Amino acid sequence: MRKSLGWENNDVFVSTRSWEDNYGIQSLIEAFALVVQKAPMARLLLVGDGSLRPEIMSMISSLGLPEYIHAPGRVDEHELPVMYGAADVYVSSSFCDGSSISLLEAMANGKPVIVHHEFGNLDWVLPDETGWLADCRDPAMFAGAILLALNSRERWQSMGRLGRQLVFDKADWGQNSLLLSAAYEQALQGGKA
Repeated sequence: MRKSLGWENNDVFVSTRSWEDNYGIQSLIEAFALVVQKAPMARLLLVGDGSLRPEIMSMISSLGLPEYIHAPGRVDEHELPVMYGAADVYVSSSFCDGSSISLLEAMANGKPVIVHHEFGNLDWVLPDETGWLADCRDPAMFAGAILLALNSRERWQSMGRLGRQLVFDKADWGQNSLLLSAAYEQALQGGKA
């Protein structure tokens, strides 16, 4: 994919979130416009679609980003490993996630991550170890996290490996469903007392 885009020598970020208000895609586009001013080799693979498509595509154009952002639309689930494989770092501008499946997918694919500094992300992202946390509502702060990631290229592989191991250790639905079921049963019993 990188070759087909002419991005073999670029630093590639990937986002796989829906283009809806609660996923902050506008903030990501604004942040990326700031990033390419300082790091013109950065590229964004903006996978997804949604009701904000006209606004997002207009922003990409008006901010002069068409050569920096590739937006292939929604892709089938079996194509996601190709998208993650084409990227160096996963980025999500969502400011409402519990434990995001796309975050866990990216980490399972060995990618360091940049995500919002609240909620379920705090359970998965170890700052400067598996990724970076930022206020995704603030494009300048978000851009700062992306630039920090760019200045940490030599650590991307080790960060990705650590994140992958964390996901394999903690994100086992078979094990976690048993814990959830036990917590539910305990809550029910407490409600009867």
